[in-house]
Amino acid sequence: MKYILLVFALVLNFSAKTQEGEEEVVKVVVKKAENYFNDAITKTLSDDYKGAIEDFNKAIRLNPKYTEAYLNRGRAKVALMLYGDAIIDYNKAIQLTPKDADLFVARAQAKTNLKNYTGATEDYNKAIQLSPDYMVPYWGLAEVKESLGDYKAAILQYTKAIKLFPDEEALYHGRGNNKQKLKDYTGAINDYTKAIEINPEYANGYISRGLTKIMALNAAGGCEDFKKALELYDESAPDLIKEFCTSGTKTESPVSTTAPIKATEPDASTTSIISVKIGKQEWTTENLNVSTFRNGDPIPEAKTNEQWAQAGKDQKPAWCYLNNDPANGKKIGKLYNWYAVNDSRGLAPVGWHIPTREEWRELTDFLHSTDGYSGLRMKAKNGWKENGNGNNESGFAGVPGEVRSDNGVFEIPSATSMGKWWSTTKSNGFIAILILCHDRNSAYILSAGPEGGLYVRCIKD
Repeated sequence: MKYILLVFALVLNFSAKTQEGEEEVVKVVVKKAENYFNDAITKTLSDDYKGAIEDFNKAIRLNPKYTEAYLNRGRAKVALMLYGDAIIDYNKAIQLTPKDADLFVARAQAKTNLKNYTGATEDYNKAIQLSPDYMVPYWGLAEVKESLGDYKAAILQYTKAIKLFPDEEALYHGRGNNKQKLKDYTGAINDYTKAIEINPEYANGYISRGLTKIMALNAAGGCEDFKKALELYDESAPDLIKEFCTSGTKTESPVSTTAPIKATEPDASTTSIISVKIGKQEWTTENLNVSTFRNGDPIPEAKTNEQWAQAGKDQKPAWCYLNNDPANGKKIGKLYNWYAVNDSRGLAPVGWHIPTREEWRELTDFLHSTDGYSGLRMKAKNGWKENGNGNNESGFAGVPGEVRSDNGVFEIPSATSMGKWWSTTKSNGFIAILILCHDRNSAYILSAGPEGGLYVRCIKD
């Protein structure tokens, strides 16, 4: 005789007599929404996001008002970069629980990934309104402001987050990054140092502090930080040490081996190119001054600060004259962002290319000789601030001309104190650049972000 025993704990036990008279028990598991939710969380922790979403779906079918299931399904979708779908889940969760700050933070993060910075800002502010002592929305707002190029506002939000959570090294690191972009190198280094004090094994802190020291022309200090990061097994440290902390010397004469010559290959905007041979390389002796790519496509001119900043955010090519004055183009060429330099249509004329870091290094090593005066030999004989002119023995004729910041601001006050030129080499998010300074006889290969405006020299293929 068959009978059924219902077990309310989640299991139905079916008992029946076998042919031998023994009792056999069959268990049928009946899951609740919470069981599927827990299974989904387990799969999330194992990075099985698709499987997790399937289980969250089952939990929601059983309980359509399950706020945590919508929230975590949204997070799983974010992990799969399905940001729009995630926002739909967050919307539902907020409808069910409209006073939960975490829900607004989650939706803001998804909107940030879609570059909907206005919507993200609204959600972060709502989260702060609901929970003024919650650190995370301030951090999120800081990242939004940084993405918008408003570094001062980003610093303000990071400072608010730090007051609420003073032992988080990443907050100091983030604030330091924004100070670095404002060229407040001392403030940035102080923040990176604080991050390292909190966590002495914070390799990224050493990397960022090292790069900032190099930007502040403290190469020795930067290299010490890179070496510490290497001890902590940071993957970028070997390349940075190779890039900034090693240089050879050449025994060949640093003086130009050939007088300036005219190249014959025209591009869309010039009819001739003046060049000089230095060692085994041939370089243009003037900064690039073209407004079209090699194939004839126009390069957008960005006159306003907003146009320049937007081009950087969109990773689109742009050029401008220093201070938007065409007369400066005749004197020192055009300023280009790195997206123009790196565009596949080609910025350099036919037969020429924009140098790599290694090609800049070969040039400076060749001119370095035994006295380290590579910069003196590369600088033009006039135009440099405070008698900082070079002797131009190389024929390179490097002229000063300040750059344009990624937010579009021209750094005019020191326009005769420094010259900066792009390379095509990108490492750790930064671009290798060559720098000449009015008060230094050496040339430096440092780094910059891709959104700023620098000058371009070309090297013969």
